[in-house]
Amino acid sequence: MICIHFPFRLISKSNEKIRGRYHGRYFLSRKFKDFEERIKRHIKVQYKGEILKGVVSVFISAKFKDKRHSDVPNLQKGLCDAMEGCIYLNDRQIKKISTEVMEGFKGESFYVEIKEIT
Repeated sequence: MICIHFPFRLISKSNEKIRGRYHGRYFLSRKFKDFEERIKRHIKVQYKGEILKGVVSVFISAKFKDKRHSDVPNLQKGLCDAMEGCIYLNDRQIKKISTEVMEGFKGESFYVEIKEIT
């Protein structure tokens, strides 16, 4: 099992999509791109193993200061995309995922457990 702690706020990918001015296409905000880079840096520091190639399950536990946070499914998507290439090859390998959101904490952080399942 791979356990990784992130000492910052978990954000939603869907809330960070911005519509372009000229062609109407969506792109990701600088905030989300920085979030993805932060995820990858923390994983490289905490996980030195090989990339998982089999089917995986993911458990996410997020702590927030108050009730102002994104919907749970939206929180999952951005994080799972950001972990691609660091923990597993592709987020299509995820066949089981669960997320726990807790409110009323002093600081904001989240914790992820990933394990290969057979």
